[in-house]
Amino acid sequence: MKIRLKVKTLLLVLVVFAVAYLWVIPQGTLAIARYLEKKDSPRAELFFERHIKMDDSIEGRLDYAKSLVKSFQKFTIYQQGWGGGEETTQDDMTRAEELLKEILKKDPSRNEEKLYIDAYRMLMDISIAKGDVRELRELIEYGDTNSNLKDDSLVYKAYLHFVNREFEEAENIVNKLENGGMDDPRLDILKAEIHLAQGNIQDAKKEYKSYQNRDWRQKEYNYFASGAYGGRSFWLQESEQLLSGNNKITGRVTYEGDPMAFVEVYILNADGGIRIGGESYVAITDEHGYFQTMGLADGLYDVGLGIDSSLLTDKVFQKSETGYVELTQNDEYVEYTFRNIFEVYSPQPGEVVEDDEFTVSWEEVPEADYYTVEPVIFSQPLEKSGGSFRSPIEDVNGEGRFNGTSADFRISDVRNQTGGMTFEGEEWLLGSSAVLGKFLPGGEYPIIVNAYDKNNLLITSSFPMRTYYDEIPSIIIEGELSEGQKLVAEMKYPEAIQHYEDILKDDPENVEAISSLVKIYGIGWKKGEKNLERAFKLIEGISDEKLKADLLNSTLSQMDTEEILEFENQVIDGIEVLSKFGNDNSHYNKYKLYIAREDYRAARDALEKLENFLPDSLIFLHIYLGDFDLAVQRLLDDRFYPSRLQGDTFSSAVLGLEENPPPAEEIKALKEFLLEMISGGAYERKDEIYNKLVNNADNEDILTIVDEIYNVRHWNY
Repeated sequence: MKIRLKVKTLLLVLVVFAVAYLWVIPQGTLAIARYLEKKDSPRAELFFERHIKMDDSIEGRLDYAKSLVKSFQKFTIYQQGWGGGEETTQDDMTRAEELLKEILKKDPSRNEEKLYIDAYRMLMDISIAKGDVRELRELIEYGDTNSNLKDDSLVYKAYLHFVNREFEEAENIVNKLENGGMDDPRLDILKAEIHLAQGNIQDAKKEYKSYQNRDWRQKEYNYFASGAYGGRSFWLQESEQLLSGNNKITGRVTYEGDPMAFVEVYILNADGGIRIGGESYVAITDEHGYFQTMGLADGLYDVGLGIDSSLLTDKVFQKSETGYVELTQNDEYVEYTFRNIFEVYSPQPGEVVEDDEFTVSWEEVPEADYYTVEPVIFSQPLEKSGGSFRSPIEDVNGEGRFNGTSADFRISDVRNQTGGMTFEGEEWLLGSSAVLGKFLPGGEYPIIVNAYDKNNLLITSSFPMRTYYDEIPSIIIEGELSEGQKLVAEMKYPEAIQHYEDILKDDPENVEAISSLVKIYGIGWKKGEKNLERAFKLIEGISDEKLKADLLNSTLSQMDTEEILEFENQVIDGIEVLSKFGNDNSHYNKYKLYIAREDYRAARDALEKLENFLPDSLIFLHIYLGDFDLAVQRLLDDRFYPSRLQGDTFSSAVLGLEENPPPAEEIKALKEFLLEMISGGAYERKDEIYNKLVNNADNEDILTIVDEIYNVRHWNY
């Protein structure tokens, strides 16, 4: 049968197919891409790529670029911690740039002019996010020759002048644009920031008020590659006291010696916690990496940095030697350095460990004095999810610092390192990881290597500031959980105790049963449920000295004063075993023993012998014993972790006790307070302890000391 079509019908069919191919299908593909992007589906990229192959439009490319770089929220880095930011990768940023540069090569129609300008703005924002000054200058010059882009090129030229602290040049451009009729939120921002950098707080507040009063439809989430400006006005309102001084912090930010431009600089009071969001920046690095804050009030501050996350996928932050920065009618200079990561050769990602030992080897870092190896431990290790923590592990020889570029480890050694209680429901229970240890059968554990200098400062690491754990070296422990381990994982401790005790009746030397029971009995499976007598009895029968030392440390470290005195002989014997391995555990447990005996001079001497760290208890002991100079000296020791106690406020108050001695009854009240800090457990009674001292002391130095301790212990939270 023949089918005859009229020419008109045939043409209509062809038109329908052409419209479908040239418009309906591409637009449908773009709609799917947009939908998937809103759902954060990784498949969105596939549909965006399909769309731009079918439709050479500006709109599709711009949407695709925006899906790759959703915003320019900064990853925030302080001495006290870091976090935030978008999960933008370097590949995402590179692909977005490619798409936007393709747009700039096009000749936009009248309907596409706004999209064309948006692409140009986004491309300049990416240059700022990357810290690429040369590229930003080239884009500014390109825009200066294009009538559609000229005004925007001048806006970014003004921004570059502002960042370089060329305020007059920046202000001239802003005035020129406003006089030419440009009405743009970015001009409000630039005027406010120029005023703020020069200390004109009220003028800055006025300009930000103008910005806030704009119709929300005029404003965007990001300006100049930053999400800071939406909350900037509110930050100014609450920060007048902070910005009331004349002190300035200057400094430089570099990556392997090269300047990092457009890095935001923040400050926080050094009282614990961090604040992300970026609205509180007080400086931006110029094209040479230098910065200078606006005038700041006297105080002790943690200086932070805000950087686009995509820059941190191959970098390590080298902590500043300065720690906290103290401003007291003076300026301070600080430097912040980022370094390249180095390679771990072994293990490879997902390497299966079939026996008890594994080797970690790594690339040499020439400046390194020593290295540490840290596994990443997840709260749900079998699922590789939940919270995580890292801590150095010791090799088969009991060493935790390595001078070479490889080290051998035993899983059984690491497994016996322990933890403590966790709050479950309405009671404190022993955390399952405290018994099961760090390496569970069936679990996967990322491995990180750090390089340090002779002053114990981090040089660099194999682990960048932003990455995914499945992309780094890791070991998978072969095997499955035993019946006893399953009971512990479910926190069914009475059942686990019975299970392991039954095993020991038939197999008195069973390592898993002994290790698990020692930790359950020695730490206590819940608050108030210990059996130290049984724990020490089990430890006596262990022939492996390293295993014995690990289990003794897990038990001794969790004992309180009354328990130490009750089992004093076992504690003394345990310390002797620990001392054979030459680590800090023996010294710290000796300190606890002397505290229990109320021999505070001997306790202080034990802490002085610690090699890797100094706790603030040592400072409190020096003050308690009246050795005020020694207390201040130890605050500056390389082994003391950065703390607000290192500031002049605390040190001056300590020295003031000797220069202007308080009355004897006030010194007595201070010593009672310090003993509470030294003995532990003060947090539960913090208000009682704090109020008791401040109600019995008028001396300004004593009150300053207790307030600084109050802040450093985070008693305000």
